[in-house]
Amino acid sequence: MLFYPNMSQERRRFLHALVFPILLSLLLVLIYIVQWGLQLNVDTWGVVPRTISGLKGILLHPFAHAGLSHLFNNVSTFLILSTALYYFYRDVAGKVLLLLWPMTGTLLWIIGRDSIHIGASGIIYGLAFFIFWGGLLMRNISLLAISLAVVFWYGSMVWDMLPFLPNESISWEGHLSGAVSGSILAFVFRKTGWQPQESDSEEDSETDELDEIAMKYEKEGELIEKEENNQDDKQ
Repeated sequence: MLFYPNMSQERRRFLHALVFPILLSLLLVLIYIVQWGLQLNVDTWGVVPRTISGLKGILLHPFAHAGLSHLFNNVSTFLILSTALYYFYRDVAGKVLLLLWPMTGTLLWIIGRDSIHIGASGIIYGLAFFIFWGGLLMRNISLLAISLAVVFWYGSMVWDMLPFLPNESISWEGHLSGAVSGSILAFVFRKTGWQPQESDSEEDSETDELDEIAMKYEKEGELIEKEENNQDDKQ
């Protein structure tokens, strides 16, 4: 069983946070396998900036990958960052991802160079920047720690979103589009991050309820014992 009654709240929260990221990551892998097996042209799924035919790529481009290494790098990073999103921002994680996807694609369609842009790296940049700015804007110690972890592990990503360091094999415009979109959403949802003290208070309230129940049964037991003693005295 994935969940069981005695599971700790934190472990239950973590497993819940894993569900959707794993499903979406598996979907990316499955689509790549189908594309490879049927020899489909992935370029038709990409964003072609400022063209009518390229509009469909706004939603489809994250599902298209140029090769196995491209897929693995994107899926592994996406799984980590999206799990962090669903763990620390579970109340708005779905909304963030649902908005981040088309925002990144639309901005890429507007600013992208005349080429075909594919891959989920723009979404990954959006997640990284949302998590980074989220911790800073909310001034929450736990979220700040996550922000620093993102900087430590993914700080080098910044160089791949700068136009004056062009790399023909990557779409710096897609990375920049994701970073801008994630930053905007971090500001929009700046008051909705996970607050550890709230979960602590929930645990405290649950503990208080259990204590009250225990005290109730203890008092009832004392009353029953007194009644039995009184009956014995009468006899």
